[in-house]
Amino acid sequence: MRFFFQSQLSQSKWDTALKGVRTPLGKVNLRAELGVKEYAELSGAPVGEYLVIQFQTDFQNKKSATETLMLSKSSGKWLPVGYFIK
Repeated sequence: MRFFFQSQLSQSKWDTALKGVRTPLGKVNLRAELGVKEYAELSGAPVGEYLVIQFQTDFQNKKSATETLMLSKSSGKWLPVGYFIK
């Protein structure tokens, strides 16, 4: 499951897509950060400042998932641009 580059979607479509992926998984029972990496480039993305944060997450309906959150720095703020669950 993945959603990449929020800028390609309107806010309402981003919210709908994210809820469609997350809601079936149920509540988070446990979440632990696996690591954070900084990047200047990501495949298919313009050069910029990026953070990729990974979590090991146990959801109510999916045990032992890996969540990946991608952030991009825009106007001095880190904003989400991608979200993956494996």
